[in-house]
Amino acid sequence: MKLAITKKDQTVLLISEITKDYKWFYELLEKNDRITEALVESLDNDQKNFIEHMLPVILQQAILEWREKAQLPIDLGENKENWTNCSLCGQPNRYIHFIVNRLTGKEINVGSDCVKEYSFNDGNTEHQRKEARKIRRLNILNTELPGIKRTIENWLNQLENFELWIPLDLSKKYRDIGEQLKKRYEDFLEGKESENSISELKNLIEQGQKELEVFRSYSNDNRDNNFLVTKEMYRWIQRNMGNPSVRTAFEQLKNDGRITYQIAHRISEEGFMKKIVRLMNRHLEEMQIVIEEARIAENNYSFYVEQLKGCRFYISHQELLQNFGWVLFGEEPFVEINANEFVKIGKVNDEQSMYVLLKALARKLRKEPIKLNGYDYDFNEIVLFDENGRCHKVVNLKAFVSKYKVLAISDDKDLLRGIKGESGHLINLNEYRKSRDGYIPL
Repeated sequence: MKLAITKKDQTVLLISEITKDYKWFYELLEKNDRITEALVESLDNDQKNFIEHMLPVILQQAILEWREKAQLPIDLGENKENWTNCSLCGQPNRYIHFIVNRLTGKEINVGSDCVKEYSFNDGNTEHQRKEARKIRRLNILNTELPGIKRTIENWLNQLENFELWIPLDLSKKYRDIGEQLKKRYEDFLEGKESENSISELKNLIEQGQKELEVFRSYSNDNRDNNFLVTKEMYRWIQRNMGNPSVRTAFEQLKNDGRITYQIAHRISEEGFMKKIVRLMNRHLEEMQIVIEEARIAENNYSFYVEQLKGCRFYISHQELLQNFGWVLFGEEPFVEINANEFVKIGKVNDEQSMYVLLKALARKLRKEPIKLNGYDYDFNEIVLFDENGRCHKVVNLKAFVSKYKVLAISDDKDLLRGIKGESGHLINLNEYRKSRDGYIPL
């Protein structure tokens, strides 16, 4: 049968003075060799309440009654027949320590393991007596308000039991009640409050429970609101408060818990970024733009446009929401939402996507006097052929793509004029190709 109180803990309780203040409990320990869970279950409700909530406090105080004597432990040698059994656990020990009860002066021997396990450190006797008085008062409280110590310790933790984070404006009353409850509880334990004040403590706890119901309704009624701070988002914010941008966002949302267009780009929590994919795609579908996924570690999104399928673009979380997020919040348009604008802001980071983009761009320039001859991805170079000047010239590949990629899906005359004016440096194409193993013709 599983023990509710270990044999060692039972021994510590029986030899300590604090336990004698609770006669029925002391007799239970004394009359029963083993305190099993079944035995505890057979007790009345008040006694079970005592064991659940008061036992850890009393055991800790019992341990604090004892201190190790200021002497070296005795070494009984290697012969196990000479070893002495520990007074607490009953196990034979080579090294014997001695502990003394601070209140009675009683002395017992214990083994090394029990000395470590119970940390019999030195302390002040008057302090121990004061703590014992506090524990007796705690028992009075616990009888009327079972688990009150745990209730107070977990007061603010209750705010994390909801799907949505409870903003400061809504939780202020609950937090204030918690502060009042904690003070009156501590005053009661110190003897500064009469026993009649228990009803006031009970009233504060009931007020707190009513506030929790308010929070539960808030969370349930707003579960479909995409722009209220969730519990996971709040935890992310707390982990990233070292980032000034995140701190700024929290200062603006902490009171009402609402994410606005002005701060959404500062919140890159995983759940929020995945939600942005779903919400933005509803608006982008008719424009044949698809956000494929949120890349959390990179803090960006991958997307493609139907005209350039096979070319993957990337846009940062900040750029996506600052430029196009207005549509999610019903704000005035900041940048028009269309494929041209998305491609203009997007970046191409892989060779396959670069190839698809350049092929489309090359097709667009077939009737123009400037042509794309080919490129070398590793050397970050692209070769242009100028029909008018009958010459080949090399320019920076990534800079060229960044500047002219929109031409692959549009007829921007300004960009066409820009390409025609690209200077680069002149090359002999045959000699150049011999020096570039990775050269890909377009």
